[in-house]
Amino acid sequence: MSTARYSIRQLFADLALEPPSFVPAAQPPSEYPWYMRIFAGIGAWFAALLFIGFLVITRIIINEVGALIVGLILCTVAVGLHRVKSSSTFVHQFALATSIAGQSLAIIGWVVMLDGSYIGSALGVIVLEIVLFAVQRDFIQRLISTLAIISAIHVIVGDLSGWSENFNYIYLLLSCLIIMFAGFLWLDPKIHADELWPSAAPIGYGILLFMGASSIFTNVDWDDLALRSNFFMLPALVGIICLGISIWMIINEFAYRLNPIERGSIGIGLLFITFIGFNTPAIIIALLILVLSYWRGYWVMFGFGCLVLISALSLYYYNLNISLLYKSIILFASGLTLLAIRAVVLKLNQKEAL
Repeated sequence: MSTARYSIRQLFADLALEPPSFVPAAQPPSEYPWYMRIFAGIGAWFAALLFIGFLVITRIIINEVGALIVGLILCTVAVGLHRVKSSSTFVHQFALATSIAGQSLAIIGWVVMLDGSYIGSALGVIVLEIVLFAVQRDFIQRLISTLAIISAIHVIVGDLSGWSENFNYIYLLLSCLIIMFAGFLWLDPKIHADELWPSAAPIGYGILLFMGASSIFTNVDWDDLALRSNFFMLPALVGIICLGISIWMIINEFAYRLNPIERGSIGIGLLFITFIGFNTPAIIIALLILVLSYWRGYWVMFGFGCLVLISALSLYYYNLNISLLYKSIILFASGLTLLAIRAVVLKLNQKEAL
């Protein structure tokens, strides 16, 4: 799936034009207008739900083995429909709905068959989703497969570490997701050059969704979890390192030459973010998402980062374990940091204008 994107480099290129031109990329003509495609998609999902209801009412699915077999058959049919009639909106949406229904039936049947084996159930999910990711070239399906695989990995690691008593694995996996997401956007130009984007895009968005959700989840009971874990600072440290590397890469890409005051302002800002990030690592993760997505021109990611930042700031503000005096000091320091960052940005804009 390819979409028109607008990056920082394109922004500077357009500003250099006389007169400035902000014309969006031309989209290929569509076979049907947008409202017909919407109704076709709704009809396809409704048809898939009716088909699943028919299977249940007629008692074609009577046990877990039947659910597994029917689910795998539906997944196979969905792959065939997607390959044969990929240009039809109705068939495309019907194939996606059928695939999701088939995955649900197959996973439920497999889990019931194994009767409580978390590791075996998760391994079955991973195998199924890897196969579907490889054979069904659909963005939504590959996004779902990515989320399912990451969730299965959490189940496996949590079962091995006894997650009800030990939350260390949450911080370790969240740190790995941060590194994977940052590395994905650092290598974004190479991915496009190698024409790997159709496969890499859903992986990146899947990591983004799970990383944002995990950061918010760990922050809800942060104090309780920190008492049980030796790694509660790890996501904050990994996030601030990735954020610093991203800022350094942006400066090098645009060949900025910063004076000591500007470099010091950036350093102070990172230190301040690190200071508050130990209590709320979701703030660091949200800032990392915002910087990387704006740099590469992914506005859906940027919007998601804004939501994560608002949620993280709300959790921090309403954290009753932090005193009001401490929050006031943080608020005052935040204002000074933002003013310093604004001065640096204005300075960089003046250099670009020259």
